[in-house]
Amino acid sequence: TLVALQIGIQKSLSLYFQGRAAWDKDDFGVAIALMSEATLAIKTRDSVASKKGVPDISKGPTSLTPLKKDLNDLRKHMSELLHEWEKDNNNVYFASVPQELAAEKKLQPGTGLRMNKSETFILAEAEPALLVLPEGALQRSDSDLARELQEKLNAGDE
Repeated sequence: TLVALQIGIQKSLSLYFQGRAAWDKDDFGVAIALMSEATLAIKTRDSVASKKGVPDISKGPTSLTPLKKDLNDLRKHMSELLHEWEKDNNNVYFASVPQELAAEKKLQPGTGLRMNKSETFILAEAEPALLVLPEGALQRSDSDLARELQEKLNAGDE
């Protein structure tokens, strides 16, 4: 149940953020279609065998029960945003909303971040750089420093 829940939420969030990006690019019809698919992907499945949606976490392990409120808040946010976008499109933009999105409009599998097993980080051996002052750099007398300071102060008066 946990893996199916994670897969469903990830698909839904992928479509959600893709829809937001399309809306920002003024591609309103595609954005509405993507958000509509995102809301369908986050709904509770009708049956265990159904491929669309997320599993019902109230019937699953009790460890997932605390997620129910957050999941419902996400569903509510997505549906409210979709409703507002549809309202704006019907009143202002009048963009046609495709019934079926073309494959090139959706994020293709394998184009995103691929997460593999972690690899241990190995720092390459490097020769340390020695911090050395040139000879004679620290051999100034107090009188030399006083003269330099007086010259700076005199230069500031002009």
